[in-house]
Amino acid sequence: MAFHAVRSSSFVVALKHWRDVRGYSPDRLAALVGCEPAYVHHLESGHAIPSHDLVVRVDEVLQAGGAVVESAVQWSGGIDTAPASSEEREAEVAGILVRHDHTFLEFDGETYRIRHSRRIVNTGSRSVSSYIVRISVDRYPGNPERSRSHHQRHPLEMAELGFAPTCNSRSITWDLIYDGAAYKEIRLHLADEVGGPLIGPGGEADLEFGYEISSEIWGKWLQRVVRSPTLVMAVTISFSVGLRMVMSGYQLTGTAAALPVSALECVRHRGSDIYTWSTLRADQDSVFRFEWRPDKAVADSDEYAVPLTARRTMLAAGIVQSDNMLLRERSTIFDLPTELERCREVLCLTSRALDRLARVHRFGKGQGIAAVQIGITRAAVLIRLDSGRDLFLVNPRIVEASVETDVQFEGCLSFFDVRGRVARPRSVKVEYQDLAGNREIRVFHDGAARMVAHEVDHLDGILYTDRMSERERLVPLSEYGGIGKDWSYPQGHR
Repeated sequence: MAFHAVRSSSFVVALKHWRDVRGYSPDRLAALVGCEPAYVHHLESGHAIPSHDLVVRVDEVLQAGGAVVESAVQWSGGIDTAPASSEEREAEVAGILVRHDHTFLEFDGETYRIRHSRRIVNTGSRSVSSYIVRISVDRYPGNPERSRSHHQRHPLEMAELGFAPTCNSRSITWDLIYDGAAYKEIRLHLADEVGGPLIGPGGEADLEFGYEISSEIWGKWLQRVVRSPTLVMAVTISFSVGLRMVMSGYQLTGTAAALPVSALECVRHRGSDIYTWSTLRADQDSVFRFEWRPDKAVADSDEYAVPLTARRTMLAAGIVQSDNMLLRERSTIFDLPTELERCREVLCLTSRALDRLARVHRFGKGQGIAAVQIGITRAAVLIRLDSGRDLFLVNPRIVEASVETDVQFEGCLSFFDVRGRVARPRSVKVEYQDLAGNREIRVFHDGAARMVAHEVDHLDGILYTDRMSERERLVPLSEYGGIGKDWSYPQGHR
């Protein structure tokens, strides 16, 4: 079965929308479905006829819930405006340098107000006459069927967005290239009133465009994709204090694993919780995603909200999950005191990670985290004792362990939806360094010994499941009765 080619179609809109939502470049999508990158470009320009098998593969890779397949079946005509030319699409990457890309999002509980500000440089030999921008919505991430049905009933309407782009503070015209219920692709005309180019070779310009979308249409997420070489990318997200939103951010990779973003800060100012983040010289096609939810003390009125599983809770809090091979890498030791500032930064980031986790889960056994679990493969561990005191172990190694062991359930932030019984020594002697590089030795007993051994294993790429007996099995949280409870140990000789 093949589909008839039409220059502008519902299929093209669906393909571009779901590729945009997932953050895949044409090259990445081509690699995942097994075709040439040029073919994806041909599909999106309406110049190629996809086979049924390819459409199904694309739908599966983009996790579109059948939306791409359905759009291909219904492929019958399109909108009046012509697609962007290949020259315009190439201009998105070739010849364009983005000095600064800053996205502002504000939410008052009813309406999202989004503004994009970009300083672009024409590094090519020809004037840049147009610039392509996109608006995508996905009301229920993780549930494409429900999102698709919802957006068919509540489509994204350009007339309601208040879209008004400017170039160097001058209003510019635009036209709609693709018009889907959940996806818009817009061509900005970078020309003055008489058609003269606004950005000649070597020229620079400030582009700004914004829009307003109701919470009924916009989901609880914001995604930024590095489409052109970008020196600085920044995000500022503001929520009314009364909403009590908790936000997290992570970078998506081509393997669908995710790494938490660093330097996500929050300040309270004039009745708003303001989150800020920025990165320098991110790789092209990098995808940065930010998600938010009311904290546990606030009821979420969204009856269709996808419940946070234990895994999603940890991922949202910035914890690297078990499908990421980073957890199997051996962490690099710090050269102290030469790397003092970097070490301080890593320890600060691990402490903030535990602060975030404490807001979403009550830890009855204390807390521990290794730097690799927030995406940093350096030899640092943080143990937060029952007293609330933080104990930082830099370049730790276990130099002695007791013969006496015991078997207890353990959990791991990187696969928090299960627990497993592991034999550990009841005491361990650990050598580590302070920030000045001095070596210290400390002995840990019982629960503290278990936590330290667990985290030091992470630095060697070892998970607790590697140490489980073949007779043991992983227990799902629904069967585990020890949440919020401390380990129990017999009194007497250790």
